[in-house]
Amino acid sequence: MINQVNHVKNTRFHLCFMCSNANSLYQCNTKITRCFRNRDIKAALHMFDEMPVKNIATWNCIMSRFVKKGMVFDAHKVFDEMANRNVVSWTAILDVYAKCGRLDESRALFDAMTDKNVVSWNAMLSGYVTNDEWMKREAWNAMLSGYVEHDSSRVCSRIA
Repeated sequence: MINQVNHVKNTRFHLCFMCSNANSLYQCNTKITRCFRNRDIKAALHMFDEMPVKNIATWNCIMSRFVKKGMVFDAHKVFDEMANRNVVSWTAILDVYAKCGRLDESRALFDAMTDKNVVSWNAMLSGYVTNDEWMKREAWNAMLSGYVEHDSSRVCSRIA
């Protein structure tokens, strides 16, 4: 047991050291993802906190890992702390709220987005279809009325 604890401590130290010493952001983001996949959220967060430089991909990486784990509060906390957000950030957070059945929050986030793409529209539409039958018509009609050019095969797969 002691050897396991020491191994975990050494692994965390090594990962943090690797991210703080002139490694690329890509390598650090990959290491954070690996920690989440290995269910070592503490190491991932420690590494994230110790990174001297973070970019939008780093923030999206940590937030998407929380989303995949269903950790809505933590994902939203990261989202709130992000200095810059892009369509990926917005779509990830609205998608997690939609999947949890919290369509009002999801829709508020969707409406606040300045840049929407087919993925964000499909995430919102999927939330409507999954949670409430009549609301999908509202989303579908909005898409058809020209808010976004859509790929009918993708949209139809969400409705089916």
